[in-house]
Amino acid sequence: MHGTQQADVVVVGAGYAGLSAAIELAQRGLSVVVLEADRVCSGASGRNGGQAIIGFASGQEPFEQQLGAADARLAWDMSIEAIGLMDERIAQHQIDCERVHGYLYVADSPRKARALEADLKTMQERYGLACDLARAARQVGVRIFEQSPVTALKRGAGLTAITAAASGVAWPDTSATGTPATIPISTANGAARVRLNATSTMIASERIVSMMMKRL
Repeated sequence: MHGTQQADVVVVGAGYAGLSAAIELAQRGLSVVVLEADRVCSGASGRNGGQAIIGFASGQEPFEQQLGAADARLAWDMSIEAIGLMDERIAQHQIDCERVHGYLYVADSPRKARALEADLKTMQERYGLACDLARAARQVGVRIFEQSPVTALKRGAGLTAITAAASGVAWPDTSATGTPATIPISTANGAARVRLNATSTMIASERIVSMMMKRL
């Protein structure tokens, strides 16, 4: 910068945080000057993996311990809002960044898998993580039964799924003639048997071990 500049706000740092703040301020009618020691996004903003993920790298536990449950939830909601704001600005300013939606949490050991499963369960209970996808599934007619681990699948004229715990829910079934029929769940030895008129099966759970997969 040369000479003297006048501005309502001076932002120090031209990374994602500084530039985003500058845009927000300018859109509210303020004159803004951004000062950067090197080049735009030459710091951490230009050296990261380019990932946009809800939440924080530390997880929510430090927020809960230091801020309490209510403010930890506010921080979580802010991270979700940030993703939406980023997508809004990409569209508004036609930023050519090859934006790809989605991310994947993985575990590279059984111990880490158990920890990840416990963490995701907590996140679902406290913050609603993954509930939006479940809500969307229900909206299009998908029936979801939680606490219903499948212990076996038996094939015959139809498909029988045996779960570890009994349930009183009746599944609607459509026969080959297209006539709807209600198939009640019967129990035997504490297991609930459900007959589904299905032609294919998708296994989407790591809980089904290799021995069971051979049986299926």
